[in-house]
Amino acid sequence: MNPSRGDSTPPEPPSDDTPDTDWRSFASRLAMGTVFGRLMMPVAAGYLVIGAFVLTMAWQTGPQRLLDRQSAAPYKVRKEARIVESWLALELHPEEMGTSQYWPAFARATPCVVVETEGEWAGTRAFCGNPHWLHDSSYTIHDLRKMAPGVPFDFKRDASGFAMPEIRLDKTALEYLASHPSQSVFYKGSALDELHKRFDRPVELALVSWSDPAPSFPLELDPAHPAEPMPAGYLEMRRMREPE
Repeated sequence: MNPSRGDSTPPEPPSDDTPDTDWRSFASRLAMGTVFGRLMMPVAAGYLVIGAFVLTMAWQTGPQRLLDRQSAAPYKVRKEARIVESWLALELHPEEMGTSQYWPAFARATPCVVVETEGEWAGTRAFCGNPHWLHDSSYTIHDLRKMAPGVPFDFKRDASGFAMPEIRLDKTALEYLASHPSQSVFYKGSALDELHKRFDRPVELALVSWSDPAPSFPLELDPAHPAEPMPAGYLEMRRMREPE
């Protein structure tokens, strides 16, 4: 018998216990990540905005222009229409003003027309153009001759050829303007009086009316859908949009 065997002890089984987690280190890393993450958020947001801007510009200068040209291609028939009704659609939403009383900064005027064609595919059609903010001091209505680039506009004429401007607004806007004071030192009374006096230019209107005849309103039609004409100037603008 080997005496050394009696003195030996069996090896201890490996322990399943793992070292205690270093919670302090974990909390420190978490705090650092949170702080630096928040610091990097504005930088990341800035890059996202730049990326979105670049993608939008790339789309508008490339594929969007191709789509514009393709959408204008079916319109091949040209017809001359005449303006039978026209007005400025005034948009004013008092709930958007908050505590401000300066209503012209929140009001927009959009020129709209109803045109009529005769002969083949005769009918009427209404169009509205680009809106304009009323707080722009250079904006006047007596010399308003375009509702959009290349698209003519004119107020309805009386028997003597004198243009008759018309402004239309909804009930809410009308009640607000009638019940609030003018915001201009040049026009007294209500805001509605201010609106009327601001655009009341009979002398300038007479000069423009008598020097410029009422324009025609060229339309182009898609023979497959003759009931849906479009202004010729608008379509010409879309055809000229070459991709960059």
